[in-house]
Amino acid sequence: MEDVQLLAIGAVTVIDTVILLSMLERPNRTRMAIWMLLLMFAAWLWHVSSFIHCLLLQTTGPWAMDLKWMTRVAMCLALLMLPSGLLHGMLRLMRTGLTLRPPIERRYLAAYLPMLIIVPLSFTLYDNRDMLFMDAVGGYRVPYIAWMSIVNLAAAVMFFRFRNRSELPEAWSFFVSMAIVYLLNTVFIAVSVLYGLDESTGLRNALQLAITLSPVIPLLIFAYFCVRFRLIPLVLERTLVYGAILVGFLLFHNLVISDLNAALSDRLRIDVGIVEGIAVLALVLVYQPLRERMAEALRYLVGRRVAGVRKQTRRLSVELSEHTGDPPNLICEWLEQQLVDVHDLSFARVSVSIGKQPVTSHVPTDADRSLVQSMNRLGFGICSRRNSTDSVLTDALEAVDSSAAIVRQHADVDGLLLIGRQPFNQSLEDEDLNSVMLLFEQLLVTIRNGQLQSMRLEAERRALQNEKLSMMGLLAGSIAHEIKNPLSSIKTIASVMAEDMNGTDHAEDVQLILGEINRLSETTRDLLAFARPDDDTQAETNPLSILRQIERIVKHSARERGVTLAFESRVENAAVMASDNALKQIYFNLISNSLDAAGRDGTVDVKCARDDKHFVTTVSDNGPGISPEIQDHLFEPFQTDKVNGTGLGLYIVGQRVKELNGVIRCRSSEQGTTFEVRLPTV
Repeated sequence: MEDVQLLAIGAVTVIDTVILLSMLERPNRTRMAIWMLLLMFAAWLWHVSSFIHCLLLQTTGPWAMDLKWMTRVAMCLALLMLPSGLLHGMLRLMRTGLTLRPPIERRYLAAYLPMLIIVPLSFTLYDNRDMLFMDAVGGYRVPYIAWMSIVNLAAAVMFFRFRNRSELPEAWSFFVSMAIVYLLNTVFIAVSVLYGLDESTGLRNALQLAITLSPVIPLLIFAYFCVRFRLIPLVLERTLVYGAILVGFLLFHNLVISDLNAALSDRLRIDVGIVEGIAVLALVLVYQPLRERMAEALRYLVGRRVAGVRKQTRRLSVELSEHTGDPPNLICEWLEQQLVDVHDLSFARVSVSIGKQPVTSHVPTDADRSLVQSMNRLGFGICSRRNSTDSVLTDALEAVDSSAAIVRQHADVDGLLLIGRQPFNQSLEDEDLNSVMLLFEQLLVTIRNGQLQSMRLEAERRALQNEKLSMMGLLAGSIAHEIKNPLSSIKTIASVMAEDMNGTDHAEDVQLILGEINRLSETTRDLLAFARPDDDTQAETNPLSILRQIERIVKHSARERGVTLAFESRVENAAVMASDNALKQIYFNLISNSLDAAGRDGTVDVKCARDDKHFVTTVSDNGPGISPEIQDHLFEPFQTDKVNGTGLGLYIVGQRVKELNGVIRCRSSEQGTTFEVRLPTV
């Protein structure tokens, strides 16, 4: 029975210690009310002093008697503090509700005045040191039980009243559970202390043990609801739990296993400690979760640079996210250099393809492809020379002169990372390899996000262009309304005047007026047809008709600028699979740019021809040419050498030609610039 008492009280003491230390942690301390901490401390003090008291029961001597007296005083102090702390909490709940950190008020110290009885009680305990604890405090039992019962019953009523006053998850269950526990505890302790402790020794010892353990029940309910339902957002340190499990196991071993080992050793004449060690080793080897935890603990204990590796990984992860939108080749080269610098590698080689098309300078070799095929066949996403147990993978790694390889895929982005060796032909440790794997996975995600971002920007630009064309259509409609109707009236009047002046000197002038009116009407009609936005549905379209429309629209602008605009076609008819809108954007932007580049007294030549499979259009000017810096990025967005240019015209042209499966080329020098557009014919 003594061993059972020690084991039970010791286990509860470990639980109290874990809960108390968790409540005293810096993140949790600000969330705990003072009365909660005092209640927890009282329960911990009661169980610790009870455990020490049980250890001293069989000891003798003056020092043992004094130590036993001090533990009894601590036990009584804890018993007095439990109802006082609970009364403090009830008064707080009545006044400030569920607020965890209300302002400090000194009047609540009155709840702890009954604890002053510890002074005369200490002298009583000192005089009765040779008696059992319950017998030594016999005169105080009935008043204490009465006071404790009143406080506990009041707490049960208070908890029950507060069951519907909180919106926290499972608050109703918590308050009802606490009310029931305090009610049952009160009845049990009162009956046990007043009647049960006078029974036989066996029943008395069992009741004393139950009474000793009873304060832990509300604490366990409180801890359960905090951890399970976040009733109070406590941060539970995992090492405290591991430590509690270890201490509990050692306690169980010393109180139970050690006596059993001694009995078996005397009977079997063998050292059971060796058998016990073999059993523990077998358990570690057979039970995989335990083996993984042991490996993790040893890695952190003897592994080098674990904290530094994680710090570097976090830094590289943040910097990698900032490269979203950069060209994939540049991102891969950046990561290669960072891995070489951080892990002191001989090399790091990244090969990435999007939709089976390589986007990095490192194109996988035959040996690389063989390694990837072997890893995919065996179901390995990562393999290293340190941990590989497959001879095929080991040979494949040796073939590419690498210590490790990582194969990953994200959406349509495939990646291969080959890792070289560290100094003295060493391979990366597990922690380093895991950090590299995480960074490589983030690299593929970053490239994919950059691809999606480019597609989104392109869609936004196309929507903006369509919106501009739509606005031009509205503007052209307004022009038609404001100009065509007056032109019609003028034409009618001029026709009547022409009939009246037939044969006079002004008849020729009136005919000239009618010709100009017809020209203006035709120009307005062409502008309306050009600016009206249509859908991008591709059909057989004659590019010559689009060029004729553009000619009528821009020739007036060319004449005003003093530019000679010449159209020449070597083909009468042609058909390409395109929309009118796409062809308008291509030809109008090219001709408009050439007019700007030619300047006054310049020339712009537009020539059309056809070969076996393509309709070829060249737009040439005799301007100053395009600077080499701009030529390298001519069809990228926001590249321009114009003062008021947006840099989107040629980008749109390049995208449209690419969508039509065509080719556009540019030749530029100081004597002028020529753009050649080749579109496949139907």
